[in-house]
Amino acid sequence: MNFKSASRKIEQAIRKGVVLELFYRIDDGSKFYFVAAPVCIRENNGRQYLMALDHKDWAIAFDIARISAMSEYWATFSIDAEFNVELFADKVFSEGNYQDGYISMQPPCPVEVK
Repeated sequence: MNFKSASRKIEQAIRKGVVLELFYRIDDGSKFYFVAAPVCIRENNGRQYLMALDHKDWAIAFDIARISAMSEYWATFSIDAEFNVELFADKVFSEGNYQDGYISMQPPCPVEVK
């Protein structure tokens, strides 16, 4: 998937509060399917990442360059007004676990998936 196109879709989903489904290329070249609520796009070590939450509140950082396909899912989400996006991204990058081409961790996150 084209980086600019992916970034536009992510930004639009964030504004609309729409959950995304995506196919993601992992380290061995195969693709995994994810459903996640997009929180923001952040740079880390020269790469652009989609920072997201899944249905179990796992925080996940997806390298946007590895997203091969993406579309809007049927669910919507909302994030608490007091949710600190910068702290969220910093914690995922500093404390998360790298696995198969993405970074994940399970912090307590104030998010509601409808």
